[in-house]
Amino acid sequence: MPNNTKNANFEFVSQFLQENAEPDYRDFSAGLVPGCEEMLGVRIPKLRALAKQICKQDFRAFLTDYHKQYFEDTMLHGLVLAGAKMPMEERLQWLADFLPQINNWSICDCTSTTFNLKQPAEAAQMYAFLLSHSQNPLPYARRFVLVMLLAHYLQPQYLADILRLLEEVPGNDYYVNMAKAWLLATLFVKYREEGLAYLQNSRLDDFTYNKSLQKILESRRMLPEDKELIRSMKRK
Repeated sequence: MPNNTKNANFEFVSQFLQENAEPDYRDFSAGLVPGCEEMLGVRIPKLRALAKQICKQDFRAFLTDYHKQYFEDTMLHGLVLAGAKMPMEERLQWLADFLPQINNWSICDCTSTTFNLKQPAEAAQMYAFLLSHSQNPLPYARRFVLVMLLAHYLQPQYLADILRLLEEVPGNDYYVNMAKAWLLATLFVKYREEGLAYLQNSRLDDFTYNKSLQKILESRRMLPEDKELIRSMKRK
């Protein structure tokens, strides 16, 4: 982990979280995020705004020293490491250390969608990192790989790899398999022919395969005739 940090006082972070905690929202959200640590109930847009504020300060000190007690603390960590301005080589070091800390789908998915990968060289570095973690023994690390592919790499040059990874990334976990279904459904809607060809020969387990069909049918971009086709492909 990078260690070039300065002394910093992040009391304002704890104060912000306490002031913006909503007990009713906490009680509602806790039921939707199994496996999360203690939650305060701060809404994601407010956490994103706070993360942007931290990114303008000594974010390396925050990533190194800030004590994580609540769900929101870990979420902030992910948002900061994804959004702060730093070389990609450094970002990937932080990310490798952070992956074992992800213990629910919310932190996984919100962190994934925060990265800015518009620079081709940085996108290539991240892609290599994701491939290196496709067999990670931690289920949320594998979900992270799949959601990152969905969020940033559904492009023609990556399709063959993505379809291969749908087969190769170990499942055996509900949230990994749901990420596979989400990824495949989005791929089908965007690249119908490639998605259909894959579905017709897919070796996915029945649960993930049928969930993929379900998510395809939920898309508002589906043609009526395609909906009938997809319904006919459901495994018994």
